[in-house]
Amino acid sequence: MKLEENPVYYTSLKEKLEQLIEARRKKMMDIAELVEKLRSMVNDMRNVNQQAQNLGFTREQYPFYQLFQQLLPDEEHKDTIDALTHLVTDMIAEESQVIDWVNKEDVKREMRKKIKKQLRASVIPKDQIENVTQQIMSLAMVHYKR
Repeated sequence: MKLEENPVYYTSLKEKLEQLIEARRKKMMDIAELVEKLRSMVNDMRNVNQQAQNLGFTREQYPFYQLFQQLLPDEEHKDTIDALTHLVTDMIAEESQVIDWVNKEDVKREMRKKIKKQLRASVIPKDQIENVTQQIMSLAMVHYKR
């Protein structure tokens, strides 16, 4: 399911679609406007890989970037988000070299430990580290499964 691949992006997309449907239902827009907005959403979906590349990320890294961006939406954190995305995804890529790592609790435990250490050293709010670590692990199991 696409939602597992990139929860931030597809949850946002789902919310936008629901808003469009509701606006149309309340007759706040005509069919032509609805079709145009839907067409724009489809084009955005097609360009996700290009958006990732424009920011310097791979398709696999982009959901991590969006997760961090959601947590730290201020523009002042952009460099921090970029660096954190690369650090975490590089670490995951290295740790995920173990065959069938998603089924090995010791490997996942070590990965979680390293992720938490990295998050504690960052500007991620301390009260969100556990939750963010779980989200990162879920993304890792989708994008870095071997």
